[in-house]
Amino acid sequence: MHVLLVSPSSLFSTNVADVLHRIDSDFHLTHATQLSRTALRSSEGAALALVDIDAFPAEAESLIREISARSPRAPVVAMSERRERGSIDRALDAGAVGYLPKSYTATLIEGVLRLIIGGEGYRPQDIQPAPPKRGRPRTEDRQTAVSDNVAGLTQREKEVLAQLAKGHTNLEIAKQLGIREPTVKLHLHKVYEKLKVRNRAEAALSGARVAVIQQAQIEEAERGGLNLSWLQPEMSHRRMRAGQWIFRAGDVGSELFYVQRGCVKLPEIGVTIDQGGVFGEIGIFTPERKRTCSAQCETEVDVFSLSSSQVRRVFFANPQFAFFITTLVATRLMADRQRG
Repeated sequence: MHVLLVSPSSLFSTNVADVLHRIDSDFHLTHATQLSRTALRSSEGAALALVDIDAFPAEAESLIREISARSPRAPVVAMSERRERGSIDRALDAGAVGYLPKSYTATLIEGVLRLIIGGEGYRPQDIQPAPPKRGRPRTEDRQTAVSDNVAGLTQREKEVLAQLAKGHTNLEIAKQLGIREPTVKLHLHKVYEKLKVRNRAEAALSGARVAVIQQAQIEEAERGGLNLSWLQPEMSHRRMRAGQWIFRAGDVGSELFYVQRGCVKLPEIGVTIDQGGVFGEIGIFTPERKRTCSAQCETEVDVFSLSSSQVRRVFFANPQFAFFITTLVATRLMADRQRG
């Protein structure tokens, strides 16, 4: 499979390439980081074309039209940070058969690309939904309604689907929900049947579009209860003894910390961070990059840390993490203000 990717080099374009490799390990990628006649000519004979319309906003629609004209058999997918109805409509009206939000996880990206390679189109749920129309709904409207209907799922099946939409493995879902991995597989089988999807990627895609699951993810982040165990493969682990200082007020804020075991106290503000808690976020996001208070181990602790650069990368790649961190920073700044 020959794929044309018109996009500057970025974490997102790398993720897309990794997903394409999972779909077809023998795929051939032509990566055009800038617009050129050569890039457009390379679309001829491509089986799929992916266009980062954020990188070329003035030429986005004409670029989609030209690639569609040069290679009418190659579906064009517009990729963008934007989720407004107008942006989606313009890309699809120009000839794109799919619209891929950059906020999607690798699992959702795979679901979208598999749908498009299989001959279907894809339009995400925009943040400015179109007003209801009279008459019989269009085919794509009926398909969206079916995808968004989870009334037939049990509460446990909804919970499993929500975890799947986050990109978790069966084992991670089992740990998160306190059930056995074979039970997760059984629930997923029922979810596939009820949602009329063929595989894990399509189920995750449907789950991400379900309003009740999106709302549950927002509420989880607002409560400060976001489980960050999925980030542990990227985090550095350290075990620290009781009384040991992790950092002191005024230090450079270079890491975000996640407590796996034990308790950490922030003595200046009288706060204790228990298992599953996160701290160190303010020092990363303030302009001065300085710690506003100290952190000391109240007991022996196991902590995982992300560097400031890793935090920023995940912040822009995972909207739920970004919402969680934003809420956490706002909550702690308000608490500091009230104490003062």
